[in-house]
Amino acid sequence: MREDRSPRESPVFYYYPFTLGGSLLLGISLYLLGRGYAEKNFTALFLSFTALAVLLVLAVIGRIQAVRFSRREVSLVVPPYTYAERSDRGIQVDTGNAKSFLFYRIHVHLSIREKVGAASFLRLYREGSFTGEGTLFLPLRFPLSGYGTLMVRFRIGDIFGLTRSRFLSRLKSKTVALPALLPDKLAEVQAEGGMETKTRQKNADEEKYYMREYIPGDRMRDINWKASSRSIEVFTRISPVSQERTKILYIDFRHFAPDAPGSSGVKENRERVFHMDFLKRWLMSFLWSTKRDNPDFLFDIVTGNGRALLEKEEDILKLGFKIGTMFFHPDPGCSHEYGETDEVYIFSTPFDVTLGRVLQKYGGMKIHMFRTGFPGRGGAETRTLPVFGKKGMFLPGSWALRKERRLRNGTVPVPPGGREERLGIKVV
Repeated sequence: MREDRSPRESPVFYYYPFTLGGSLLLGISLYLLGRGYAEKNFTALFLSFTALAVLLVLAVIGRIQAVRFSRREVSLVVPPYTYAERSDRGIQVDTGNAKSFLFYRIHVHLSIREKVGAASFLRLYREGSFTGEGTLFLPLRFPLSGYGTLMVRFRIGDIFGLTRSRFLSRLKSKTVALPALLPDKLAEVQAEGGMETKTRQKNADEEKYYMREYIPGDRMRDINWKASSRSIEVFTRISPVSQERTKILYIDFRHFAPDAPGSSGVKENRERVFHMDFLKRWLMSFLWSTKRDNPDFLFDIVTGNGRALLEKEEDILKLGFKIGTMFFHPDPGCSHEYGETDEVYIFSTPFDVTLGRVLQKYGGMKIHMFRTGFPGRGGAETRTLPVFGKKGMFLPGSWALRKERRLRNGTVPVPPGGREERLGIKVV
């Protein structure tokens, strides 16, 4: 976390001690004070002075606490990533068990500006309060994957909701909302034959110790019981000249559109944002479910930002950071060689107008196509995605009100022998 030193807030607004309710009470009190003095109405004068005294006392005690907490170290922990549509990760606030006074609470206000498209943003808001005892947890629930800039403000407020006392500067941080995972039914894949097998030589450390972690199916006589007794892991002996045979899935993630924002001044709309988000969810769910069911599989994936080989689960998580912040952009037209393989997995949308040319490039390969489409086209199953029906308090930008005027048909046929899974996306 770092302090935000931008001069947006004036000192008057920062130190103004009353909430909206307190400001209304202040105005009524001043009105009664003026009427009571003019009409010699002692009841009105008594009520006005009482209300003003209460507001003054609450404001002074609140400011004293604000000064007190500003001199203490407030711990604020922001996770580097979270998953969209989940609430299990969030920011944690700790004041070191410094408690607020009776009738007061520490309020933490969180505002987030999330980038969900090349030029599209969301505004999210969260607020929580506690006495300072223990830790305050504010869940980060993003409706879509993307890149979030967080702004955190602190204040002391009374339980009557009349006064507020800001303390500390605004703190800024960043986090990434990884794509939400789909149900296993949509993410499952049957890996068929034809994938390239690759021989992997052992590195120097593995050859030195001649062992690896136990994998279910290893022979009992190959377990190194002496080494295993010194660790919580179970190790299996391997030959220093042994080699492992692995299978590689080749994946082409096509987040392309010829008129992507920034290329020709085209503005994004809700169809593009939600198609892109769902495609990212489909890809990451595919990778995680396939790796879970086939731990020995590797993934050679190509995106508009380059190529990567995923060997471990940590590699898939790192890719999730990149995929979560990828959006539509023009097809760079790069040509990639896939070695001696006869099949490739393609993830695409109906905005991918260069898909036909790419399918010709793959020649006689078997194509496994995962493609989003528009409802009612091609007989695909339709999934409805609401813009405003997602949980959490957020405000979308003007992109949520725009519709795609030139709908792509997305009917490029898959070559004979290939297979396609198409899911219609209806954004409402």
